[in-house]
Amino acid sequence: MIELNFSPYKTSKNYAINSVFVEENIFENKIEKHVKFSQNFDDGINFLHKKFEKTSNFIAENLEVEKRKNANHKQIFEIVKSIEKSYILDFDLTDVAFVGLNEIVVKENIDAKIIIKMHSNKKTYSNSTLKIVCEKNSRVDVCAVFDFDNETSNFVVFENIVENNAVLNFNVVDFGSRYSIQNFHSKIEGNNAICNLNSIYLGDGEELFDLLYLQDLVGKECVANIDVVGAIGGSAKKNFKGIINFEKGCAKSFGGENEFCLLLSKNAKSKALPMLMCGEEDVDGKHSTSVGRADPKQIFYLMSRGLDYGDALKLIVKAKLNNLIEKLFDEKLKEGINKRIDEKLNEK
Repeated sequence: MIELNFSPYKTSKNYAINSVFVEENIFENKIEKHVKFSQNFDDGINFLHKKFEKTSNFIAENLEVEKRKNANHKQIFEIVKSIEKSYILDFDLTDVAFVGLNEIVVKENIDAKIIIKMHSNKKTYSNSTLKIVCEKNSRVDVCAVFDFDNETSNFVVFENIVENNAVLNFNVVDFGSRYSIQNFHSKIEGNNAICNLNSIYLGDGEELFDLLYLQDLVGKECVANIDVVGAIGGSAKKNFKGIINFEKGCAKSFGGENEFCLLLSKNAKSKALPMLMCGEEDVDGKHSTSVGRADPKQIFYLMSRGLDYGDALKLIVKAKLNNLIEKLFDEKLKEGINKRIDEKLNEK
């Protein structure tokens, strides 16, 4: 077993949430095909396309996965023009073992909408990093969607820098995989900067989610929010580690986090560790986490109105997820996600 995704602030080992263990043999994938990479961009982007020899993904920093016969990919680009449409990066990882880095720099005073899709209907391996730099006065909306086979191993790092008066709204939608390991780190270094993270997950079977979300507040009068909602059934497991870190000098900043997990079976397990780290006095921080099962009274009420048990449960799950889905910025994207949620719930 290999230990990954270490929390920078640890709690008692008895809780078994400071890190996650995965099977070592998942890194033995030797598929040699190139990644199928398609992009749908309008003008307004400067491309700096480079091949790279090493992955910067620090989840796997000690595994030397870059030496294996995986498809390596690096894409760096700058967004220099505000447009109404969304930029789309679509990765079809069918039959591909993938190690990749995408770095996006949104220039000053630019508004940008970015959609990243990573998907495969077969077992695969994905180890990716997405880095976003929001220069001053920019507004950036991002949605990353992961839809993999339930035997896939998916490791992803999100690294963000948010400068003066910039706003980053980051959305993650994860439909589950054998290992779904996320490491999200935003450095809100500018004054009056904002970073909102909304995360949705839906799992079943033997799937494992390990979510480490860290927001560092550095500048004055900044805002950081973490909102997470998910549902797991079967024998799925979820670990949530949410950290709002108020660094010295971030006076009058606000940080809040909320996490809710809906358990759809008696064998599904949820652990949560929300933390507020405070190095500054004049700040406001809030956190909450909760876990529960579908309310029998709600199930009874919906069934009394003609729904069967499965449809009643599906309606409750969708109601829980809907608050964050409605925050998405693209109507076509919302329709696709809702359709995929229906499909996943019908499989249960």
